[in-house]
Amino acid sequence: AGSVTLITGRPHTSPGRIIVICDPAFEHFGTHQGMNLGSAITFMDDLNDDGCDELAIGARRAASDGQRNQGSIQLLYGFGHPKCFQEARFSRFTDGREWIQLGSALGAGDVDGDGLDDLVATAPYVWFDGATRGGAWLLSGTFLTEEPPLPWAEAIDQPARWLAEDDLNLFIGGLTPNGEAGLGLLVTDGLIGIGTMNDYIAGQATVSTMRFYGLTHDGKIDPEPRGIVIGETNRPGSRLAEYQSLGISPDGRSAILGAARGG
Repeated sequence: AGSVTLITGRPHTSPGRIIVICDPAFEHFGTHQGMNLGSAITFMDDLNDDGCDELAIGARRAASDGQRNQGSIQLLYGFGHPKCFQEARFSRFTDGREWIQLGSALGAGDVDGDGLDDLVATAPYVWFDGATRGGAWLLSGTFLTEEPPLPWAEAIDQPARWLAEDDLNLFIGGLTPNGEAGLGLLVTDGLIGIGTMNDYIAGQATVSTMRFYGLTHDGKIDPEPRGIVIGETNRPGSRLAEYQSLGISPDGRSAILGAARGG
């Protein structure tokens, strides 16, 4: 089923350090076998302006309404501070299609520049244009806050919000049949990196890639990537598309870390 455990901290008397409270502040468990709750997690800056940050949780094999492995996203709102919710509250989202494994990877950042964090959630096994290609949803912070957060006992009794392409939500589709686009993901302000396990470059044999996308001036996904990082081969020879991380370099710029195990 999977689970997520939240461990909190408090300020340390020494600058730049914190005290970690080892007793869990909150534990959250999956609701059915094989759900894979916690398959991906990412923190989001405060969405509802109460001073507490939020946590997005992926459950890539979640099932509902008889649809297996469709996956889901749970948005846990920050709680416990006097100005925030005093109990854990959630909103839930799903694509509604079977086998796509929504929530395999998650990332957050202000992609559209409106001051609110947006959430990117991948679904590596989405079928479209006659093939399983995979892809990722870009969900605006505005859209996420439209769904009222509820205590878990109430949230689980309500149907999850279905995703649909509109002015607030965009879908980035993979290019290659059986490409598994979205196994890896990087998100920074204004930029989305989508890892594809089996991609074609200039008609050559499949290789693993990371394609970086941005938005056009009218807020749509620019189909021309801003850049592409290419592995030597595909899985198992190279697994570039599976493992990425985003950090900050010593001079304050975003730095991309990519592991190409077996490359």
